[in-house]
Amino acid sequence: VNYVVSLPIMPNTSFEEALAASRLDSRYIPFTCPDFDLTDDEMMEKLKRDIAMGAKGLKIHPIIQNIEITDKRCERPIKLFGELGLPITYHCGVNDYYKPDSPYLKMTNLNYGKLDYTFELLKKFPDYTIVPAHGGGGELEALSAEVRKHNYKNVYVETSHRGAADILKAVELFGEDRVMYATDWPFDTCDCNIRCGEEALGNDPVAMDKYFYKNAARILHLEEF
Repeated sequence: VNYVVSLPIMPNTSFEEALAASRLDSRYIPFTCPDFDLTDDEMMEKLKRDIAMGAKGLKIHPIIQNIEITDKRCERPIKLFGELGLPITYHCGVNDYYKPDSPYLKMTNLNYGKLDYTFELLKKFPDYTIVPAHGGGGELEALSAEVRKHNYKNVYVETSHRGAADILKAVELFGEDRVMYATDWPFDTCDCNIRCGEEALGNDPVAMDKYFYKNAARILHLEEF
């Protein structure tokens, strides 16, 4: 493993934690996340400072942060990163993160993970580098059909929570230049996901190099790329 992208989710983890890790070990690449507890102007100033300090992309979690990815409060952060050519990633998939008796369960809307929100987002920002997480919540065919229909050039998929068969399917649907390795610790592990990638692409070293490194290096603007 040459690099690890750290994706904080406010208010549980912060850019400052990701940044501290990157200063201890330069292989950590910090993203940042909007703090929706701030006013819009305060939030934007904070994100601009984060970029100046080294944030390489934007992470939003609609379910945990209880906000639609197409909400107006998300629009300004997405525009900020999109116009700078920095990647924007966010959770996709209708998933529950809390036990039935947790008070936080009532504070979230699982439907905010639906792929329909991604379709709306892409129509609004067709030229930004967008990475719907978990292979579009596992709905690879539906996401691919929308991407092809509108000829979106900068939509990438990462394959956390996806096995070897889905990795192969993603490469078939999106092409080997737009599919990337990912993990979603603690729900899955680096070792498990590496094995899935090797099982899927081990017979094609060029595709495997793109999957494990080059595609991510391109959108992260790594100097080595």
